[in-house]
Amino acid sequence: MSKIDFTKFDELEQPERQKKFYPVPTDDVIQAVLGRFEQSERCAEEKKIFALFQQFPLNDNKPDVMLKATALRSFMGCTAMYLNYATHHILSDKGFDRKLQRGVQGLVDAISSTSKAKWKYVDFACMYCAFHQPEHYLFSNWSLILRKYDRLYGYMHGESIPFSLRYPSFWKPFRIFRDYYGLQKYALPDIQHFFFQLRHEEMAEFDRYCLDNDSQRISRNRLIVDMVEGRDEE
Repeated sequence: MSKIDFTKFDELEQPERQKKFYPVPTDDVIQAVLGRFEQSERCAEEKKIFALFQQFPLNDNKPDVMLKATALRSFMGCTAMYLNYATHHILSDKGFDRKLQRGVQGLVDAISSTSKAKWKYVDFACMYCAFHQPEHYLFSNWSLILRKYDRLYGYMHGESIPFSLRYPSFWKPFRIFRDYYGLQKYALPDIQHFFFQLRHEEMAEFDRYCLDNDSQRISRNRLIVDMVEGRDEE
């Protein structure tokens, strides 16, 4: 297997390079980034999932819940994810739809906690709630990007962003980010699309800058493990 050039990776992690990937979110910057997201394949796929959830808005019968959960699993690229426990919890909570409409945050943790491997299901739980009520829920745990912004610009004013899978722990720094930069006029999905596109472009630059052509085939999971463990393989 081809090697990852961690020297180049370190260069990309330098603050000045990181500010290129994660600029101050002014109106002009946000509009430009959202424009690129609108042209992306991800945007087109997301619209299809939204349409499905709008067609089947309730969660009171197994066929509809399984249809939405299976489509979401495919959208996430996690075809091996076991859904029975999560869908059973959704169906057994008779007040689930009322809680969704009110934006009850506990729904996310309740769904993700149905598996011992909670880290695998946090994004699924976030997305399942967010595709029903996008103005109430986050689509993902954005802590990685929020930490980058805090390191670069200090928007948390010294308060740490915890390494936690609990929904309130990553909702709070997101809310602080939105308030700090005065982004209340943007819909919740717009800010998250902004984050997604920035991260997507950073990873594309990593692929171009740090990997040779053969290494482009390395799976994203393998790449992340290699970076975290600080090793590469021949």
